[in-house]
Amino acid sequence: MKKNWWRVTAGLFLVVAGIILLLVQLGQITLTGPLWGGLVLLAGSAFFLSLWFSNTVEWWPLIPGSIMFAWGVGSLLGACGLPGWLVVLVGFTGSALPFFYIFFKQGTREASWALIPGCIISAWGLGVVLAELGLHDAVLLLVGFVGSAVPFLVIFAMNRESNWWALIAGGIMALMGVVLSLGELVGGEWVAMFILLSIALAFLVVFIVNRRNWWALIPAGVLAVVGVGVSPLAASLHLIWAASLIGLGVFIILRAVLRRA
Repeated sequence: MKKNWWRVTAGLFLVVAGIILLLVQLGQITLTGPLWGGLVLLAGSAFFLSLWFSNTVEWWPLIPGSIMFAWGVGSLLGACGLPGWLVVLVGFTGSALPFFYIFFKQGTREASWALIPGCIISAWGLGVVLAELGLHDAVLLLVGFVGSAVPFLVIFAMNRESNWWALIAGGIMALMGVVLSLGELVGGEWVAMFILLSIALAFLVVFIVNRRNWWALIPAGVLAVVGVGVSPLAASLHLIWAASLIGLGVFIILRAVLRRA
């Protein structure tokens, strides 16, 4: 009975959509772009959600069904004159919810993958909402990238031995959020250096967490050197290298003298 009820509901919704389309073609009613798009999305949502409600074990129809429903409702809200941030909030929230449902329903270990799109969609949705409310673009970048790093860091915390790769992805995204936000504030000429140094730092953290990952020092060193080389500091790079050599020499001398004493 439950399966038939949802099939009937989906069928009725498609019939209504067909009637509306027929009236539009006959010139009886006029639909603006947002209204038309919203109805099409809701019709598609009804189809996928009916598949999911008929067999909730098969979770995949829930994803397109929820996403289409959320943005269909958002389009209708926008057509009614509601603010853009509310439309974005409804769309992104509805798009993220099915992934969180799968993550908690199937188990954190079996469906850990679902945490990644769920958090990424939520983070960038929140960032866009804040931008719509008038906040600086740096806030959008910071919230989006740092929020996208959260699922990877959680996956790494679940199993540090086998999920070490997630630390690289999470670290890079978090650091990119910080450096890109700083780039928006201090100037674009520093952005390339910030990005390369942040990626180098992520590899360095991989080595610090587990010293057996010595290979991580190679990309960390290369990226750090390239990052400084493409920065505004490159013009005075010869001075930096000279100062580094002097400092290294002083350190070696002091260490030798102190050991003899």
